[in-house]
Amino acid sequence: MRHLINIICFVIFPLIGSAQEVDSLIFCNYPDEEAQPPFKIHELLNVLLDNRQNELPDCFDPSSAFYYNIIILSDGTVAEYNLECVINGQSCYILVDDVSKLEKWTPAITNGKNCNQKMRIKTCIHFE
Repeated sequence: MRHLINIICFVIFPLIGSAQEVDSLIFCNYPDEEAQPPFKIHELLNVLLDNRQNELPDCFDPSSAFYYNIIILSDGTVAEYNLECVINGQSCYILVDDVSKLEKWTPAITNGKNCNQKMRIKTCIHFE
């Protein structure tokens, strides 16, 4: 019985630990080269709105501070993309419904290797 417990401890537990490492993302905080979109950066709002299937949320307010939150994986895939509206300390998010439809970006690079990058870009949106 003790041998069975030893086998479980030495074989199964290391596999559980490695599975957790695969699931977690490691981001490069200060990449040598930032991730770049396949379009002009000022088109971020158009890309967001073109890929929405739902109406804008009720909490959306033109007087908000706006931030793009984007996660680009090391292969250039967009893992997350939203517009955060912050007003009176409260956040509201306008999400892209299906990020798998978005074009790949040029990924960030650190020490000559592609890396995952989390970006938060403040923007101004002018309403007419």
